[in-house]
Amino acid sequence: MWPVVACHSPSSAVTFPLTSPPDGTERENIVGESTSIIERIRDKLDIVEEIGAVVALKKSGKAYKGLCPFHGERTPSFYVFPDKGTWNCFGCHEHGDIFTFVEKQQNLDFRDALALLAERAGIPLESSGFDGDAAPSPEQSARKRLRALNDTAAIWFHHQLLQANDAQYARTYLTSRGVNNESITLWRLGYAPDGDRLSRYLQEQGYTAKELIEAGLAREREASRGGGLYDYFRNRLIFPIRDMRGQTVAFGGRELGSGQPKYLNTPQTLLFDKSATLYGLDLAREAVKRADRIVIVEGYMDVVLPAQFGYRNVVAVIGSAITEKHIHQIKKLTRRVALALDPDAAGESATVRGITVAQQAFDKVIVPVPAAAEGAPRTRRGEPKGVIRFEEQVDAEITVVRLPPHEDPDEFVRRDPQGWQRAVDQAQPLIDYLIEAQTAGLALDTPHGKMEASRRLLPIIAEVRNRTLADEYVGRLAERIRLDKLDLRRDLVLVRQQL
Repeated sequence: MWPVVACHSPSSAVTFPLTSPPDGTERENIVGESTSIIERIRDKLDIVEEIGAVVALKKSGKAYKGLCPFHGERTPSFYVFPDKGTWNCFGCHEHGDIFTFVEKQQNLDFRDALALLAERAGIPLESSGFDGDAAPSPEQSARKRLRALNDTAAIWFHHQLLQANDAQYARTYLTSRGVNNESITLWRLGYAPDGDRLSRYLQEQGYTAKELIEAGLAREREASRGGGLYDYFRNRLIFPIRDMRGQTVAFGGRELGSGQPKYLNTPQTLLFDKSATLYGLDLAREAVKRADRIVIVEGYMDVVLPAQFGYRNVVAVIGSAITEKHIHQIKKLTRRVALALDPDAAGESATVRGITVAQQAFDKVIVPVPAAAEGAPRTRRGEPKGVIRFEEQVDAEITVVRLPPHEDPDEFVRRDPQGWQRAVDQAQPLIDYLIEAQTAGLALDTPHGKMEASRRLLPIIAEVRNRTLADEYVGRLAERIRLDKLDLRRDLVLVRQQL
């Protein structure tokens, strides 16, 4: 039975559980075994301060109110009650305590929310007599062991970069790219030498060959070549990849010689899923919330250098593909996404794919729009009066940062830091970018070029549910390819019928 407290809105009284777990059994077990640690965390943290980092709160009597982060609203119905340590939304009826808020807002289970809040409160779980589970499962034990292994490797890589003689080229390379000592420390950059030195060191620390292989840190040498292990990352600059909690889950390595591939990442592990991980998101989260915008780039350096110049709301995809898993993480922080992928053919292709994925993965909202009905009265501006239809729109603003030719984001921000900010502020609406990108290279003064441009772009415009915006985009396309707008409108109707 969950404890119930009474909380009062300005106009009504409701009762709700102090905690409302998605998995009641798991939380009940944890709470039953560790009430003291949970209460210590509650006492240590200020619920108004914690929720206020995500929701803009204003004092309202003894409570604080703001716009609910869990459903779209224009009138605040989300209240935080500091005297009770609880929160409640009178619009969508979500409610709970500080743990429930973190679980829902960051999509964590209770165990991870507890660990995150314990870290913020400065309360070590182990020293408090709580290990998260009296009898951890084999997978939980493996995850814990892998986290420790990755952290040990990250420290070793970092030490090599700072101290090893054979890392001098890596240090010189970082200097040439404009990376300062503060950034090297902040991102815990490292160096992987040739050979099997990391493997030998980790085995000396008590890790097995099987663990190193499963972690993606080593490979098994063929028996004909003597057997044993060799390091997966060799002669590479190392970028530790961290999760949302700031724990090292994988590594990215940049080749410093003539070897291939240029970039090498940890393969899939228990902790690391490339399609769900954004480099730098752990350090960017608060900046993304403050700016209410996230900038997505391609490379590790494209995150490190902007952060060095004060632009902390930048993250990178690992590889070149933006996935729905990425967007599901992003939309918890902001609904304004700026894509700043490399200004080459591959970058443009990745941008187009990223736009498509983002449009599909962001939530949809139903909005009322004027509907033209036969014989309906009209306003002085010619708009339908008193007739409304409801349409589905993507609940996000997706823009594209136009980079100077042949300059990646890290090069651009280093050369012109203020220019970077202007480029982000003036990012193109996605349809303008698509019209420009999809018609590049076409002979728009020929019938074939015009037809090909229409074939590529009308299906994209047909996906725009807001008819007013779609009509505006048709007008821009008509202007671009020098065709009559009425003809394109008729073609758009046919395309919609085929979808």
